[in-house]
Amino acid sequence: MIKTHLIYGVQYLLYMDDKMNKLKLMIFLSAVILLTACSNIPFTTMYKLMTLEPLDIDPRQLVIIVRAPDGIKVRDGDIVIDFSYRTEQSFKHKFLVKVIPDYSIPNDLIKDTSSNEHLTVLQLSKKDATTMYQAQQAIKRHKAQDKKGSAGLGIHVVSVCRDKSFSWENTELDIHLKFKDDEEFFTFMDNIDVTELDDDVQGTFNNIVFCDNLD
Repeated sequence: MIKTHLIYGVQYLLYMDDKMNKLKLMIFLSAVILLTACSNIPFTTMYKLMTLEPLDIDPRQLVIIVRAPDGIKVRDGDIVIDFSYRTEQSFKHKFLVKVIPDYSIPNDLIKDTSSNEHLTVLQLSKKDATTMYQAQQAIKRHKAQDKKGSAGLGIHVVSVCRDKSFSWENTELDIHLKFKDDEEFFTFMDNIDVTELDDDVQGTFNNIVFCDNLD
């Protein structure tokens, strides 16, 4: 079984039929409303994830773009990718995604960003991307031998920080993803309220820390 868990009240379950050696996908969507808001996953994103083969995602090409209101900053490590595999030789990796300041953002995303918003680009470091890629290949080799195992892939927004222009009236993020260099970005999730992040780092309503040494 390959399980992909994406936080904020939404869960995708991907099942591998070992006997048929065929990837089957089942989506279980559970919307969790915390306080007064909930996340929104576009229909086109659901379809894309239904046809996605997680082991074929090249982490070296994975790019994340976060649209945030001015006053909210996304830093190194605020987004985390978890990748694990449970078998006779289990492993678990936790990768902190890093901000890429010099990435060329597509014009369509720039045009869709209002004057009081900004875009932040994040990617895995070369070392972490290589580690994850090698782990994927190891799982493929394991599956090719008709051996059983359970893998997990998760993309988590665990925290953000705020600066002096932060407003409690504007606290929602949009996340855009691209899995391959020759693909376009798609909206992964939108309207993610940072006051409701389901993680111990953020935790409570007023626990959005002030940014250190950020303009």
